[in-house]
Amino acid sequence: GMLWARRSWGVWWTWDPRLTTTLIMWFVYAGYLVLRGLDLPPQRRNTVCAVVGVVAFLDVPLVFLSARIWRSIHPSVFASKEGGLEPEMRLTVMACVLSFGFLWAGLVWLRKRQLDLAARMDRLQQSRFTPEGL
Repeated sequence: GMLWARRSWGVWWTWDPRLTTTLIMWFVYAGYLVLRGLDLPPQRRNTVCAVVGVVAFLDVPLVFLSARIWRSIHPSVFASKEGGLEPEMRLTVMACVLSFGFLWAGLVWLRKRQLDLAARMDRLQQSRFTPEGL
């Protein structure tokens, strides 16, 4: 976003409503990740994180509607019948969505593999210390 903003608007950052609400959402989600790592009792941590997650999600529609509610430099993309995107931008959006989809699928696959290997290590460790494993 900032790289495109510099090219389009001549500044790295502007206090546009969409940018500002997105920044707030980013800070709330960063706080959520920090809370997940705190050394609190599990029940308390889960409750606090659930509340913060719900509050963070409430900001999502605000980010989406911010270009319509307040005067913004961002267009209302879904306001027109054509979708409001130029053909070049449509191609760019599709390429980005596809790329991030592959990235997401790869990360999910790696995480699943990691969890499978951890479970296998636990099983091997358990079998090593049982009477059958001796």
